Amino acid sequence: MSRPEKYSQDYIARIRYSNALPPPPIPPKLLNIPSVGLASGQYTNPNFASHLARIQPLNIEADGELGMPLDLVGMPGVFDGDESSIQAPSEPPPIHPHDRALLRPLGSLGKPKSQNQGVSFLRRTEYISNTPTTVSRLKADPFLRPSAGNAAPKRPIKRKASPEPDRGTPAWIKRRIEKSFEAAAVGLADRTKVKHPSKRTNCTIVESFPLLPDLEAFPDSGAYVTVKFQTNPVTATDKYDTRMLSGILKPITRSQAEDEAYQQAYEAWARDPDHTPKPLQMMNYDFYLPQDGKTGERFREKFDVDNPDKEKESLYTATDGEGRGIFK
Repeated sequence: MSRPEKYSQDYIARIRYSNALPPPPIPPKLLNIPSVGLASGQYTNPNFASHLARIQPLNIEADGELGMPLDLVGMPGVFDGDESSIQAPSEPPPIHPHDRALLRPLGSLGKPKSQNQGVSFLRRTEYISNTPTTVSRLKADPFLRPSAGNAAPKRPIKRKASPEPDRGTPAWIKRRIEKSFEAAAVGLADRTKVKHPSKRTNCTIVESFPLLPDLEAFPDSGAYVTVKFQTNPVTATDKYDTRMLSGILKPITRSQAEDEAYQQAYEAWARDPDHTPKPLQMMNYDFYLPQDGKTGERFREKFDVDNPDKEKESLYTATDGEGRGIFK
């Protein structure tokens, strides 16, 4: 008869400790938030909560002593004109030996330096070699001794500074741009000197054209403009409005009052540029959208440079008083 086999099993106790947050010490306060609509997106902006915190008054009840009561009854001689009990003593009390280590200067902390201590058993390390040094060989061989004319040490040769500025600096970038224009001028004058960027020898230039910027296409600020809408400019729907791809921003001419205000701000900045900010060229725009999505699609086809049918008059959706095709 076989005995039952004994085995041991570890006891695993799974205990979950809850770490629930305690209830707030005060009841929540209900705030009257102005209704600005969910479409504005202000509820998700951090500035919205910061503004609410600033406009709410602090409910702090302070007593007459502002939480710091001063009781002069227990101070001896204070009512007789003796204020020594409430003033610092003229001579500081002696420092306890246990506190002296805490008052050490910062320079004395850390590992002490060995050269500042007079240790007699430390010697400078010297290496001994069987190979004769250069000085000993010069002394032993009279033919290797330097002549009297060469005894003076030679001065290092000064190298001329490179005219090319450091790489990555504004001067270096300007220099590279100027060189690109010089190379383009040489290529326009003689086409045989134009080389392929990938150095292909079997490619030759057929015709070249100068690329000039379209100055009329640049805005008044001279750079690209990024426009961000504060709210949805179209009716809110569950689909993307494709008319936004064909929108046009038309600048509005500033009024005389706006021009005068800008001129005054600019003159104030010119008089004191250190304390007066430079005024910005603010400009208002009118935003135009097509009437429907089909008009916007044809509008994009008309101005697509890769569209072979962009010159067709049938792309226009309306005509003006003179019979010319237009988009509405």
